[in-house]
Amino acid sequence: MISDLAHPAQLEPRGDVAVLPASGCVSIAVDGARPVVTVDRIIEYFYPTHDGCTIWIDVFFTNHSDSVGDMLVMHRGGFEATDVSRASWSLTSETDDFVFERSLTRRIVSLHRRYCPVTVRSLDSVGLDGAEYTIWNSATKDGLVRLVDNDSTVDAPFSLWRIGPVSGRDRCVFRLRLDMSAATFSAGIGQSRSFVAFGESILLAKIQGEDLPNYTYPDKCRYQRALENFLEAERVIPGTFEYLVIAKEGSVLPWETTPLSPGLVQRSIDDPRLDECTRWFVPDDSANWHLAGNAYKAFALKVTDPPAVVTSTELVAL
Repeated sequence: MISDLAHPAQLEPRGDVAVLPASGCVSIAVDGARPVVTVDRIIEYFYPTHDGCTIWIDVFFTNHSDSVGDMLVMHRGGFEATDVSRASWSLTSETDDFVFERSLTRRIVSLHRRYCPVTVRSLDSVGLDGAEYTIWNSATKDGLVRLVDNDSTVDAPFSLWRIGPVSGRDRCVFRLRLDMSAATFSAGIGQSRSFVAFGESILLAKIQGEDLPNYTYPDKCRYQRALENFLEAERVIPGTFEYLVIAKEGSVLPWETTPLSPGLVQRSIDDPRLDECTRWFVPDDSANWHLAGNAYKAFALKVTDPPAVVTSTELVAL
């Protein structure tokens, strides 16, 4: 089991939270020649609707060594992943295929105007708080490789991909789009209309202690081997992170969000238009936590679909 928290009891959700569907953030590891990689920041955009869910993740990382390796990305449940790095950050692109991805880039740039500024410096680089990151170019890499084939009709224990290779002495950013399978959605968010977004150590513990033991399909051994290989790699916790629950721009976010852990706070949003469709959470730097990494491991955020309000006009119509 996962045992790298200062207070393992934080891995035991209690009360109604314990029975709600669980989702949350990705786990990252580095494999290969053991390059010295730090994940400087992860930004996760969680877009649940009433009939599906899509997640985008931005990973800003630095390889401090000359060694080359691969990054492993894991998320609980069944997902299809697409590398949308260059399509997302190339704001001058005319293609209609990645309109939403480019709108996310404009959203995060706007949110960061007064907080660790994010700037698109060119077609090839992004600035984050003064540092420059090369935009991941899958055309010059091995691309995004799924390491365990998911049956989309089954609620898979987890999804796992390899992205690489990570070049030596490089600072880079990539964005992945993760589309939740219908089976995972139906078994979780779609069934209860509420869920808890957990930190990555809690989700890894759930995968080991609940999902794999309860998974009864013939390919169970492949998931067991994949998880063992992932845990043998060099797991990397980000220096800091952001977690956003979003809706389309121009709409009102139909979900209520409630932080359940002391290390997570909601940042205010100056732009009224973005405030309507975005809830933005970051680590609480003033909390008594050992760096933001512990918050990433063990945060909890409750997301609920508020019940519909019946108006007096609708009551008359009934």
